[in-house]
Amino acid sequence: MTQKNRFWCTVLLISLACNGESLATRRRPAVRSRNDELEPMPEPTKDDEFDWMLIKTIFSRSPGNAVVSTFSAKYLLNMLYEGTSAGTQTQQELSGHLGRNTGLNPNPPIIVKTMGAIQTNPDQLISASRIFADEQVSVTQKFTSTVSMIYNSSVENVNFQQGQQAAQTINHWVAEGTRGLIPELVTPQSITGSILLLANTIYFKGLWTHVFSEAATATQPFRTSDGRTVQVPFMKQIADHYFSESPQLNAKVLRLPYVNGRFSMILILPNKGSNMNQLQTVLSADSIHEAIKSLEETEVKLELPRFKIDHSTSLKEDLQQLGINRIFQENAELGGISRGGQLPVKVSDVFQKTVIVVDETGSTASSASGSSLVFTIATEPERFVADRPFLFFIEEESTGTVLFAGKVEDPSL
Repeated sequence: MTQKNRFWCTVLLISLACNGESLATRRRPAVRSRNDELEPMPEPTKDDEFDWMLIKTIFSRSPGNAVVSTFSAKYLLNMLYEGTSAGTQTQQELSGHLGRNTGLNPNPPIIVKTMGAIQTNPDQLISASRIFADEQVSVTQKFTSTVSMIYNSSVENVNFQQGQQAAQTINHWVAEGTRGLIPELVTPQSITGSILLLANTIYFKGLWTHVFSEAATATQPFRTSDGRTVQVPFMKQIADHYFSESPQLNAKVLRLPYVNGRFSMILILPNKGSNMNQLQTVLSADSIHEAIKSLEETEVKLELPRFKIDHSTSLKEDLQQLGINRIFQENAELGGISRGGQLPVKVSDVFQKTVIVVDETGSTASSASGSSLVFTIATEPERFVADRPFLFFIEEESTGTVLFAGKVEDPSL
């Protein structure tokens, strides 16, 4: 038997500059657990709605394979919120999308509570944040203390005028935070003109609860979104999984849990006659909620291709499309971050790089937890054959937090 390692990591960078030239406790809508215990299933929140609006926006303009972390994006946007001036349009725009309370006694941001819930196993998930500030910039003590106490972030001074050295410092921190999967995020040219960089990294490593047998893996055809047929390795198993047919999504939905029961991957495969474009038009917090709510445990014959996605993107256009505009303008009210500069601080770009590797490595001598390749019940199992473009996301089970979401349109790339 061979266990399947699933590595995810992402790094998100918010670049703040004096000009526009540089780069820069809720419960999940849960299904029954593996022990058939039912969990509360509240309606989707504004936080969920933001996730799926951002995912749809990114995927709609990203041809081919793509993967993003809305969690990482929201984490840095919440940090940025702490630097907004009270009662300003900038604060209102961010609070409206992040579900922040702007009153006199604001509650801790949802995402901070979520981070406390999910970051309990450092061998499985690690997240880190850091603010890189130019040596000529004075970051306010209040902002430094806030991001330290609430977000466990720190401020590091660099000299952005010495681009090579600054880029090396930032990339070294990114490489450490992603266990080497993302060795480089910025170049000296990309950070020219920056005065502040807000960065976040997430590293996730998961092993399936139901391991795949390497002997069952076989090369099969996959029909890409542009009509080509490519031959790729498919991993196979027959096991009990939570599965449903979603009329609203016009797709099959499958839940694959990871060991320790904290995380799972949800696969969404458009039915034949449908496609990824049609699926993306009906994606929403409500439709995903209903699809997960309808999952039932049954025996499933699963065929899933190996794939690797290395995706880099600027989120600036996507955030602007969702109505977050002020932070990118000359009149951005971010006076809580830095004071005393000759020009007001604004966000020049929001850049994210995410890598997912899905492959089979290592081995185990135990067959008790492995999947069987023979039928265990008299009737034919449900079939989930991902031989055409599909969508996936990984969530933390107790909170329903979407850590990563992606689409596979050609697993041979």
